[in-house]
Formats: sequence, C-alpha cells, structure tokens
Amino acid sequence: MTRRAVQPDRRTLWMTAGVLAGAIVIGVLVVTVATPTDGPRRDRDVALSEPGASPHIIPRPNEGRAPRQPGDRGGWEQLAALGAVLVGLVAVGGLAWRSSRRARSGRSRSAQVDATKSTTTPASSGPRSS
Repeated sequence: MTRRAVQPDRRTLWMTAGVLAGAIVIGVLVVTVATPTDGPRRDRDVALSEPGASPHIIPRPNEGRAPRQPGDRGGWEQLAALGAVLVGLVAVGGLAWRSSRRARSGRSRSAQVDATKSTTTPASSGPRSS
C-alpha cells in the first residue's frame, strides 16, 4: 500500500500565510510598544559634538567600558551562553560523526558477510548419487 502526498488547498495556504504574517506584525508591534525608551542615545551626541568626529557604528578597540553587571556585553552570562552553544555544537557534530561511523562499519560488515556467503557453496547442491 502506497501513500499519495496530499497537497493542501490554495485557500488554506493563503490563510496560513496571512495568519503567520499577522502574527509577525503583531509581535513586532508588541515589542516596539513594550520596549522602554531612555531618551536619545548619548553616544551619538558625544561623537557628533567633537569637531571633525564621525560617528562609528562599531566601537573601536578600547573605546567601550568594562562589563559592570551580569547582562553587559562581554560579561560572564554572554561568555557562558557562547560556551553552551559551542558545547552543543560539538556534541551534535560528535554524535553525527559517531553514528555515521557505526553505519559505515555496519555496511562493511554486512558486505563482508554477503561476500563470504556468496563464495561458499554447499558441497551437495545437486541430487545425491549413492
């Protein structure tokens, strides 16, 4: 018994796409409204107030401040998150490597067993004569 792939109706696809787009728009609006604003950014004002200074999006080396709270950039929480991501990545890669190695060794073993079965034939394959 074979299963045929059922293709959804176009109307269903458009409705699903509309619901997804609506959810994204509502999510963006909620985040925009719920995010507190602390007024204008001071780093832009300082950079533009100096004569001949041009604003930089990426801070130059030694231009920032050291992390003071756990949530600051470069703090222990950020480094711990990076470590957790790296540990997870290495774990997934190691498990994939191990399973592919097992699958390859299983295939080679079964190929060897098949090869030995096909080369050995029973001694009495025909009718017996007494």
